[in-house]
Amino acid sequence: MRNGKIKESQLSSSSYMKTEMNKTGNPPHFSRPGSIGVFMVEDGLLQHDRNHFLQVDFRSRTKVEMVSIEGSRDIHVKSFQVHSSDDNIMWMVYKDKTTGTPKEFPANDKSTPAKVSVISPPIISQYLRINPRSWSTRVSMAIEFYGCRLVDKRN
Repeated sequence: MRNGKIKESQLSSSSYMKTEMNKTGNPPHFSRPGSIGVFMVEDGLLQHDRNHFLQVDFRSRTKVEMVSIEGSRDIHVKSFQVHSSDDNIMWMVYKDKTTGTPKEFPANDKSTPAKVSVISPPIISQYLRINPRSWSTRVSMAIEFYGCRLVDKRN
């Protein structure tokens, strides 16, 4: 994300925060590390809704081996799940390889500005969603993906 290979048009979300004073709000492309702002979901959805997400379209099948999530000291995601899809219709939650239950990854806390989570085995898909499960104050995050695009050998 930081290197610009993922464009604004490849990022979307379930919602994002806008205010009367800030009409552009805190859109999904603000999730890029080093961005001028910060991505935040809409305030009214925060109380108990754990279905919000930040989505990336890699434009082709991509192998993702790590995810880094960063927030601020008082406003950050504490844990998240990862969902993947190849068609942007059918989604699969990443599961713990030992228990077979949905894996909840730890994100940053007050003492760590960024937390890197290893995804083992890696996810291979075109679309990825980061689904915050717990947070401090509100859902706010900058995110980085580590991996590589796969070559389609069928063509």
